[in-house]
Amino acid sequence: MTSNWHNTALVFALALSGFCCFLLSQSAYAQKTNPSDTLSTEYDSLLNDYLLFDSLLLDELTSDSTSFFQMLDDLMDGKYIKSSVNLRVGYSGKISNAGRTLGIDQYGFSAGASYYHKSGVFVDASSFWNSDQVPSTNTIILGAGYMGNFTTNWSYWGSYEHYFYTTQEDDSLSYFPFTNALNASTLYYLKKFGFGLDYSFTFGEENAHRIRANIGYNISIKDWWVFDRISINPNISMLLGNASVITWTLDIDRTKELIQTYGWRWFRNLKNNNPALLAAYLASPVDSNEFGIMNYSFFVPLSLSKDKFTLMVNYTLNKPVALPGESLDTSFNNYLSTTLMYTF
Repeated sequence: MTSNWHNTALVFALALSGFCCFLLSQSAYAQKTNPSDTLSTEYDSLLNDYLLFDSLLLDELTSDSTSFFQMLDDLMDGKYIKSSVNLRVGYSGKISNAGRTLGIDQYGFSAGASYYHKSGVFVDASSFWNSDQVPSTNTIILGAGYMGNFTTNWSYWGSYEHYFYTTQEDDSLSYFPFTNALNASTLYYLKKFGFGLDYSFTFGEENAHRIRANIGYNISIKDWWVFDRISINPNISMLLGNASVITWTLDIDRTKELIQTYGWRWFRNLKNNNPALLAAYLASPVDSNEFGIMNYSFFVPLSLSKDKFTLMVNYTLNKPVALPGESLDTSFNNYLSTTLMYTF
C-alpha cells in the first residue's frame, strides 16, 4: 500500500517537474507575444478555471469563486489594478464530491462576498444551502489568499479557508472531519489554450489531498449585442486524490473458533442455509487510505458580461473512477450550474 502511494507520488512529482520546465521554456515565447492580442481575449479561461477550482468540500458544496472576475482580467491585461468588492449568488443542479454524487438527488444554492486589494491580497466569505441537509444552510467558509503573475502568460494564486458548520441542537451524530483547507493553483496560456494545475490540502480530524490537471480552450467575443464580452471555455480535467476505503476480509481466527465450538457440520449447514448471517459475523473491516485517479470531467462554462455584472452558466459531465478497493457507481453524471456576480 505504502509502496503504491510512494510510486504515485513519485510519478506526480516527475510530471509536475516536467510541467514547470515546459512553462519556463515557454516564457521567452510568451514575452514576445502581444498581451493585448492574446491574454486580454483569453482571461475567461483563467476565470473559469478559478471558478471551477475547488478544495475537497468546495466541490461538495458547489462553491464558486466568480468574485475574482474583474481582478483577474486586470492581472492578465497588465493594467493598474484597483481594489474592489464582489458579490455573487449561485445555483447548482447537483451536489458532488470529486465527481461522485453518491446516488443522492440534491441541489444547492450559494452566496458570497469578496474583497480584493490592489496588492493582490483578497478575503472571501461564502455560505451554502443544501437541499439534502438539516439545517439546509449548514456551512459557512471564510478564506484569505493572494494572487499574482509570474509572467504575462502565467498566473498563480493561493488561499487558506476555514469551514464553520451549523447543526441541530439534538444532533449528536454529525461528524465533520475537515475544517480547514490550503489551496494553490497556477494557469499558463499558450495562445488560446490554458493549462492549469490545482492542489488542495483539506485537514481537521482527518486530511485529504486533491490534485487537478486541466486543459481548456477559450473562445471570446467582445461587444456583441448588449454584452461587453461573451466567452465559451470548454475544458477537460483529471482529478487525483486520496480517500478512506473500507474493505471486508474473512476473520480466520473467528472462523476457527466457530468451527471448534460448534463443529464442522453445524458450520457447513449455517453456510448453506444462512450465508448472509455467517458472512456478517465472520467479516472483518479493513480501513485503508488509497490514492489515485478519482474523476474525469468535461465542462463548458458560458460567460456573459455587461458593465459590472457577469453571468456564468456551466455544464459539467463527470466520469467517476473508483480507487483501489472502492465500491463505487462509476456511471456518468451531469448537471447545470449558474452564477451571477456584481463588482464595484
